[in-house]
Amino acid sequence: MINYISNLYDDELRQAHSLKYLPWVGKEYPTLKSNNKILIIGESVYNWGKDEDSRNKVTAELENNECVRGIVECQGLYFINEAQYGKENSRFFRNIEHAILGRDTSNAERENFWKSVCFHEFIQTYLENINTRPNDLEFENGWDTLFKVIDILRPNYILFCGVQASNYFPSPLIEKYNFTSTGIQYHAKIGRIYPRVATITNNENYNAKLVFIRHPSAYFSWQSWNEFINSNILIDKNGWLSELTANKPEQ
Repeated sequence: MINYISNLYDDELRQAHSLKYLPWVGKEYPTLKSNNKILIIGESVYNWGKDEDSRNKVTAELENNECVRGIVECQGLYFINEAQYGKENSRFFRNIEHAILGRDTSNAERENFWKSVCFHEFIQTYLENINTRPNDLEFENGWDTLFKVIDILRPNYILFCGVQASNYFPSPLIEKYNFTSTGIQYHAKIGRIYPRVATITNNENYNAKLVFIRHPSAYFSWQSWNEFINSNILIDKNGWLSELTANKPEQ
């Protein structure tokens, strides 16, 4: 993992008392131009164990504050160690890449992608199983923690993989962190989901755009969502995205 992540912000992140899971911070993220920084938001993690022994093992993993970083590495970057991580098996991570980049990705592109973005789980407690849903308090607490993470990482764009968190925005806690917001703006429906956007700004002239899309798992058309993402996440084409979309050989 050491070759793919940056620990530059870890001291500050560890001081955020409500942050259970350290976010993935790509190794190149701190050096990116200020308008090229993306924070991707997953909704939650759950215990995927199938029997008592495996559930106990997974529980131990989910109690580790490096858990989310491990998930990104073994699913986003599975190809760096297929003997340990196995073959390709994550529709979620591939759809994120495809929806942002607008194309299928080579291993070289995937590596550069995850070295250039941040990834944070909105809900900071793990769920009992895939069918369990976060409750209202967990969503409200999720905004409290996220504002802390935003203040440390200072992304320009925050891409939510799922729209439910938007139902709890703007959080009353927004003023606690000296942010103001335009509020949620709904866009034309894509499939069954209304995408939505918002902007947050603080008194230091920092602002970030929040973009909410369908959860990129089942029934997700990355081609349709790529068009919406491109119109709302205006990455500098001379920055990291142009390098990622260059025609690079497979590793």
